[in-house]
Amino acid sequence: MDAFNKILILIICISSTEISASVNNHYEDSLLMQHYYEAGLGLYSEGLYSQALDSFKYAFETGKKIYSENHFNLRNINNGLGITYRNIGQYDKALEHFLLAEQSYRSDSVKNELAIARVYNNIGNVYYNKFN
Repeated sequence: MDAFNKILILIICISSTEISASVNNHYEDSLLMQHYYEAGLGLYSEGLYSQALDSFKYAFETGKKIYSENHFNLRNINNGLGITYRNIGQYDKALEHFLLAEQSYRSDSVKNELAIARVYNNIGNVYYNKFN
């Protein structure tokens, strides 16, 4: 085997190792995002809003590393953040996350009208609480 072929094989091996590491990091981040989202749900259901907010935020930031901000995998996290912010009176932050969820649902090729209606209901509740 000549030197050129040896170098080519070495480059291919290094590239495949880097690709494999990237895929593993993406997978691990995806699992971590899901774990913190589910932890946020549990904390929220126990009325531990501050801790739930921290968990949802971590899930959101982890998700943004691997997806765009309005990616469909972040919809539920945005809803969780919105509901939690609403319950602690941070209405502008709640609206920010509900609008991200709405944008994500609207950009999807498969329209989920029920989910969009829930987001609009949440937005309506924020405005109701904000101005009453």
